[in-house]
Amino acid sequence: LIMQGKNKLFGASFEQSKKIVKKDILTEEGAQIGSLSSMSFWKRASLLVMLAFSVISYGVGVHLPDSLRSSTESVQVISKEIGAQIGEIGFYLRPIILGAIILYTVLVVFNIFPKINYAHQLLYGTILMISFIFLVAVATLPLTVGLTIGAFGIVAFVVQLIFSGYLVKILIIDVVKEVKTSLYNEKEIKSKDWGILLINFVKKYGGILIGLSILNRWTFNFGEFSKSNPGLMSFLFGWLFIGFTSLLLLAEGQLLKCLIKAFYFFKYRKEYREYFNITDEQWYGKFRARFMSKQK
Repeated sequence: LIMQGKNKLFGASFEQSKKIVKKDILTEEGAQIGSLSSMSFWKRASLLVMLAFSVISYGVGVHLPDSLRSSTESVQVISKEIGAQIGEIGFYLRPIILGAIILYTVLVVFNIFPKINYAHQLLYGTILMISFIFLVAVATLPLTVGLTIGAFGIVAFVVQLIFSGYLVKILIIDVVKEVKTSLYNEKEIKSKDWGILLINFVKKYGGILIGLSILNRWTFNFGEFSKSNPGLMSFLFGWLFIGFTSLLLLAEGQLLKCLIKAFYFFKYRKEYREYFNITDEQWYGKFRARFMSKQK
């Protein structure tokens, strides 16, 4: 999708990129990443509060599973079996979660340092925001996957994974295709690719499969490790994975659009500075712009 064919996603010309890069990209609202695009040192410094998410992610994704893996005696809201399951999943995902925490922490700390110009800051801030979504996604996996399997069983979880593939298609891949279509004025060609087949399958049988897989958890328990029926709270927790996945994929899809725009703004930064008539203050920040004016 990204590099396929003549019209590459990141290979458009300056004139083509103008179809998606608008002047409101110079504002925090238009850039859609808030103060992460700011050239103000104090605004960026205030974002160090985002380091709190590193601590929270460690607590949810590493400390909690480690505690449950060592002992489930303190578990009350959920069953001890589900607690142990969360611990096991967390054990296998631990290296990925720790890697995501370290990457995110480093990006947040280095964000405080001034960048060469606004184009660099915009691209950096967008990448940082994407790393945040990725961190939230992987850090919550032990909890959401463990609770879902505990409530509905492995069969239902596999069905939710299939539905997640459908969400990836409509919230990520289709969004990227939409941007590519805007860049090159391509006509949408509907072909029998895996995405179309998956969408049709989920639309036809998704509800039935989820219903049957949940029913299996309360009746036959085919393919399940636990034969005990989950309670009401466990049933409600069982929807966390698909609900959280939907929200994160929606956010990631929008951030990918921002990333593509930021990339082209960065790639053609000299051209866009002239095209948008960007001032020194907007381009370099107030402090550096004042210093440069004194040098003239």
